[in-house]
Amino acid sequence: MKWTVDLPSRSVNILDLTLNIRGGVVHSCTFQKELNLKLYIPPHSEQPKSCVKEMVTGILIRFWEQNSAREDFRYFAKDFSMI
Repeated sequence: MKWTVDLPSRSVNILDLTLNIRGGVVHSCTFQKELNLKLYIPPHSEQPKSCVKEMVTGILIRFWEQNSAREDFRYFAKDFSMI
């Protein structure tokens, strides 16, 4: 087993979340790898429309709860918005 140790910093990625300390306050933001393929169920699939709707609703709720700043939420939600 090999351990890798990083120097202390004010930012850390934990699973799908980035935590930053700015001005003594912890801010959170959704973390996605650069090569994230975003393989979601397409809207024209044979899944019941309610399943597709609830999947999108669940993803948007997760983005809303994970992002401290509204700009971050808008950035991640833009793929699911018709606005």
